Amino acid sequence: MFSFWSLAISLWGFGVAQAQFLALQSKPASEQTELEKLREELKYWKFRYGNLLDMYSELSSQPTLIEDLPLDERTFMPGNVQHCRNSVAAVTPTQGTNPESEPKIEYSNYSYVVYSPGSRYAANLKKSLDAADATLESVKALEFQGQVPAIMFDIDNTLAYTGFNDTDILGKAPPMHRAVDFAKRWCRFGAEKADEDSKAAPFECFFITARYCTSLKAKATKLWVMENFPVDEEWMQKHVFMTGGIGGCKSQGCSVAYKSVLRNWLHAHQNIYWVMSVGDQLTDSAGSQSGVRVKVPNFWFDSSVVPNPQENGGEIRLQADRSFGPNTDECKLKCVIGPDHECIDAGMNNDAIHKFTELEYCLAQDAQKAPDQVMGCTINLMTLERTC
Repeated sequence: MFSFWSLAISLWGFGVAQAQFLALQSKPASEQTELEKLREELKYWKFRYGNLLDMYSELSSQPTLIEDLPLDERTFMPGNVQHCRNSVAAVTPTQGTNPESEPKIEYSNYSYVVYSPGSRYAANLKKSLDAADATLESVKALEFQGQVPAIMFDIDNTLAYTGFNDTDILGKAPPMHRAVDFAKRWCRFGAEKADEDSKAAPFECFFITARYCTSLKAKATKLWVMENFPVDEEWMQKHVFMTGGIGGCKSQGCSVAYKSVLRNWLHAHQNIYWVMSVGDQLTDSAGSQSGVRVKVPNFWFDSSVVPNPQENGGEIRLQADRSFGPNTDECKLKCVIGPDHECIDAGMNNDAIHKFTELEYCLAQDAQKAPDQVMGCTINLMTLERTC
């Protein structure tokens, strides 16, 4: 079964065939052969996709993107874009997320920003997930023809509030309570510590983060998920993946949404039907096998426009006049694309995308295997060459 976006294309094909069929009904007998071919094609489309028309109608009618908010709620310029526009927005990221100036969460070697419950950011997050709740309410009772309906979640700034740093090396990031509650409502967790409602939830869930695949970050990821959700070791190994160490596919100068390759693998090998993908960046849901794409707000950066120089402990390097120096890459325009068929096939070959993103594999990438525990190593998905 196709993802919802693939389904849209399929339904378009249905419409084209139907239009051609109607146009040929009034044609001379000499064209009846073609008419018969189109009649058979229509039967095929109706047989294969007719039972999904109601599902597609239900899903496509629901507002699920942050961009569906009223115009005055969509004009926030993320922090990294503000710098590159050399502009001072009416609301800075700090003002938009933490107007009460609540203190950071400090550790000896690391700190986390926080957001205020009454902030504009928190309000936008709630609106986005309220719409997603409405979508899932309309979907939960549908038949999936023996397939396993599932939701994909990003972690950083989707479930865990990691701010401009967009990663976590301690596993102590503050949870985004509205998002965590959303996941707990809809996700099926089978651990002993899960309550009966969780065990009976309608959807399988996968947490797929673009954090780099190192032991340091895998341990932090494992700690955070196990402290915030009713899961056990077995659930973690089957449902948590790290795609930050994957590369090598044709990019056309854009960021490739490698999570889509993994979603395709899970669809093919574990019979997963993707109902929804939730994340704060376009790379979380771009590409095939996404289901409904839910983009939650991120006031700190939008990596589909320009780079985020502050990720993984980086800094914004400004000159004395607070402008960027010459030849900087920090304002180079970016874009996002889904993986092409060649990339997806490479990921499927020998289960490479699954093997090199599993939590267990990343936990094993210690300082001897990956000397840089912040950035890790990269697997070229096309050649399987590993560079550090």
